Amino acid sequence: MELGSEYHLNLDQLELPTDNIFTYLSSFNTIYTDSGRSALKLLLSHLNYTHVFLPNYICDSVISAIPNSMSISYYPISKTFTPELSFFSDLPTINNSIIYIMNYFGQTLSVTQQQAIFQLKQQTNVLVIEDTTHSLLSTPCSVGDFCICSLRKWFPVPDGGVLYLVNKKKNEKSP
Repeated sequence: MELGSEYHLNLDQLELPTDNIFTYLSSFNTIYTDSGRSALKLLLSHLNYTHVFLPNYICDSVISAIPNSMSISYYPISKTFTPELSFFSDLPTINNSIIYIMNYFGQTLSVTQQQAIFQLKQQTNVLVIEDTTHSLLSTPCSVGDFCICSLRKWFPVPDGGVLYLVNKKKNEKSP
């Protein structure tokens, strides 16, 4: 039985893989962090918003990343784990607010839901943060002004997160 060996590798024959997270997110402006929670804290520390709407089914680590200076409201999600968008149309005003959208279990928003969110963004001063932790490899970003992902939940790494947004120079299309 052999426990160790010399491996004769020729470094000139090794190639860097092109299928990686950095290539996958190359059309976005990215900041890599130690966790999704740190990415959210970093983003919120640079924004001047006073209120955030979170889905009523959300992990405590997301809630703990919201600064004490911001007030939190919870919005309902459907049985299919998508936002109940009618909740926002019934509010008198949501200006100067953030809507945090979580794409649960790899499921992204329908085209109708995306259009409703884009319309809401046009009518109000609302900012959308899209959490793509569950949907990163399905759709990296659908409606978010900013997107956040906890990479450690996808890859065999002890920590890792990313904050990203569409790079307008590379991707001029808007939905």
